[in-house]
Amino acid sequence: MLVATPLFLSTPLWAGGLDTACCDDLEERVNELETTLARKGNRQVSLKLTGYTNRAGLYWHDGKADDVYSVDNDNDSTRISLKGEAEINDDWSTGFVLTFVTGESASGGVSQTVSGRTNTNVGIRENSAWIDHEKLGTITLGYTAMPTFSAAWSDLSGTTDVSYAGVTDVGGGFFLRQSGVAGVDGLLQNLAWGDVMGDLGGSVRNLVRYETPDINGFSLAASWGEGDVRDVALSYAGKLGPELKMEGTIGFIDDHTTGDKSHTLLGSVALLHEPTGLNIALASGVSRSLTLAELNDGRFAKPDDRSYVYLKAGLKQRFTSLGVLALYGEFGHYRNFLGIDADEDVVADLGVIDSDEVCDAGVACLVSGSRSTIWGFGLAQHFDSAPVTLYAGYRHYSSDFDLVTDTGAPVTGAKIHDFHTILFGMHIDF
Repeated sequence: MLVATPLFLSTPLWAGGLDTACCDDLEERVNELETTLARKGNRQVSLKLTGYTNRAGLYWHDGKADDVYSVDNDNDSTRISLKGEAEINDDWSTGFVLTFVTGESASGGVSQTVSGRTNTNVGIRENSAWIDHEKLGTITLGYTAMPTFSAAWSDLSGTTDVSYAGVTDVGGGFFLRQSGVAGVDGLLQNLAWGDVMGDLGGSVRNLVRYETPDINGFSLAASWGEGDVRDVALSYAGKLGPELKMEGTIGFIDDHTTGDKSHTLLGSVALLHEPTGLNIALASGVSRSLTLAELNDGRFAKPDDRSYVYLKAGLKQRFTSLGVLALYGEFGHYRNFLGIDADEDVVADLGVIDSDEVCDAGVACLVSGSRSTIWGFGLAQHFDSAPVTLYAGYRHYSSDFDLVTDTGAPVTGAKIHDFHTILFGMHIDF
């Protein structure tokens, strides 16, 4: 029996019968369709769909246990953004931003006790509308970032997917583990690494924000948000001479949240020598409480200032035809993120006593000081052929605390195991 095969099934679509003009016309029609769909309902407002995925593997070791988790990288978490814009006239324009993020297995949220889906819901990262005048600046209303949110993040290393000043975005949810105490060695503390370090930056909240136009690389932004929190930040991005690129921000936060008033000063600066690819980033901040805290011994006092310094140095070079390879090393030191206002459960764990014994004669009552340190190194490979970055990095965490009795006498407490992470993954833009 003879079986007839239709010609269009036996001829590849890429054969000479389908000429280039046809394909070009088809691609043009697809582009037109995409544009029409994006503008459906209002052809005067342009709409862009952008985003990226950033998935990683996170190996951790806390001195006693270890594991590998599949995580969403909080250094720059997976997200999808809808951005609309419309011109009112030659000077005025308006628009909106709606950004969704996933909290699934977040690298800053997993811990020894939570290994998987820390949040199965899709969350809102930004929901704001703005109006802009070319010479007067931009006003934004809605749920968005304070100007100081990224004040510590100046970084020209090309490695922010794996490392940056927001160190708690990797491993910040893990609990500290007790060390060197006979009989109870290895117990988890009522304290996470995110409690003893941080960049002191602002937050994402409902606010009104104003930002000036760019003036010779400088811009000034200020906001007033829910909870009576106000901040201001001055930023610069440009060049110091023909070969040295620079960016930096300095910011101030006036937080009048009921029961927790504080002032915070923070900033960062990054430099890149473009011919060699050598780069450096420095961030620092100090936060002062304006509110008296009730201590475990019944007294009221202001906690000591929290402060930190973070340093990162790197090299960006095109070693192969694939694209730029970026290498880095980092160091951070954090003081008094845990202080005299630490609650009884924390003091009891650190003092290796029961919580109902805190402040008894001769035993731990208060945390008089704390010091935490991180250091690490890693790399990020960028590709010219696709918007993809592969990265890997190691980080070491350590912390120690000073305890005193109710009379101020030093008392020996538990030591803390060092903590280690290795983060490896990929960032893909779309």
